[in-house]
Amino acid sequence: MAYVFQPKYSKKEGGTDQSRRWWVGLRDHRRIVRTFPGYTDKRLTEEMGKKLQRLVEALGANEEPPKEVRAFIANAPPAVKERLVKFHMIEPEKLAAELRAYIEGREPNDLLFHGDTADGSMTKQTAKMLKKDLNVAEIPYVDDGKFHDFHAFRHTTNQWLQDLGVPPRIIQWILRHKVMKMQDIYTRENVELMAREIRKASAYGRQKAEPEKGADSCAA
Repeated sequence: MAYVFQPKYSKKEGGTDQSRRWWVGLRDHRRIVRTFPGYTDKRLTEEMGKKLQRLVEALGANEEPPKEVRAFIANAPPAVKERLVKFHMIEPEKLAAELRAYIEGREPNDLLFHGDTADGSMTKQTAKMLKKDLNVAEIPYVDDGKFHDFHAFRHTTNQWLQDLGVPPRIIQWILRHKVMKMQDIYTRENVELMAREIRKASAYGRQKAEPEKGADSCAA
């Protein structure tokens, strides 16, 4: 049966700490132990575990997962979907079809994917932090009937800070991440930045080689 747990991790300064996020552990349809990232809310993570367990049971019986399980898969966080594909618990082609059907059935202003809570809204703690930041920036939380997206701000801010060369520890403090490795989720490759740094390295190499050539000329 599925179970929930909070993993421990080693701190850079020594010792261990416990993750705020709950995880789900279970044996899949091939009896292999798998783990999935859940939520900071234990109850929501337990609900996710129940749906994953029902998916395993359907796979073991070679049956189609129940409708509510299919809806959960279509609405699951990206990290969970990735693991389901990796563990061969869902087929990407079927998932794509489910997503298309799910999206086509939504109204123009409907919330496409759930947030931190079962009804799709953010937790009070998350919303409170966002509203405080928006207030300081003098940006309305609701603009023309639309809510400002929480993670869009975080992804953009992280990327800009990364591009500017801000030390990872400072970025961790700004984003309020408990562990620095969380930044990997928010960072994408910047081809322009990579090309610029390669050009700088090439120019540095040419500049370093020029004095050596001058010294050879003087010796001659």
